[in-house]
Amino acid sequence: MKTEIELPEDLYRELERLARDEGLNIGQVVRLGVEQLVGDRRGIRVGSVTAVPPPARHLGPFLRPVEDWRLLSNDPVDGEP
Repeated sequence: MKTEIELPEDLYRELERLARDEGLNIGQVVRLGVEQLVGDRRGIRVGSVTAVPPPARHLGPFLRPVEDWRLLSNDPVDGEP
């Protein structure tokens, strides 16, 4: 599918430079940018793969009162100093 976009002149010059540096044409650079943006919105990009985190789940009520959270966050983890 073809589309037409308007870009500020300075952004277009930067796009031309990027395409030249990467050995791509402007259309390829724009497609890569759009793919990255869409991938970022759908999940977490890891290299060329998009990983979607699992849905959150309820783990039950907190077992310690809020007042203790700061102290607990500073407790060493087993095996660490």
